[in-house]
Amino acid sequence: VELGQRVYAANCKQCHGERGDGDGPAAESLPVAPVSFRRQRPTLPASLRVLRGGIDGTSMAPWTSRLSDAELVAVAHYVRSFYAGVVASGDPGR
Repeated sequence: VELGQRVYAANCKQCHGERGDGDGPAAESLPVAPVSFRRQRPTLPASLRVLRGGIDGTSMAPWTSRLSDAELVAVAHYVRSFYAGVVASGDPGR
C-alpha cells in the first residue's frame, strides 16, 4: 500500500486528484476528463493494461518508461482502494 501511495502521489494525483475523484489541478486543462476512481473501480488487469499502454485519444500515456513493474502493480492496487460504491459480488476485492 505504501509504494502505491507514493507512486500515486508523485505521478497520478495531478490529474486524478488527491482522493481519486478525477479533479486534480491539471484536470481542467485536459481535453478528456480523468477517471474518477471513487465512481469506477477498474479490475486489476484493466488498470495494468491502461498503465502499460495508455488510452488513445486522452492524456493518459503509458507509464512503463517511468515506473517499474512493481510500481505499476502497486499503484494499480492502490487506485482500487478509492472506490466508494458497492463492490460487485464477482469482484475479488483489493
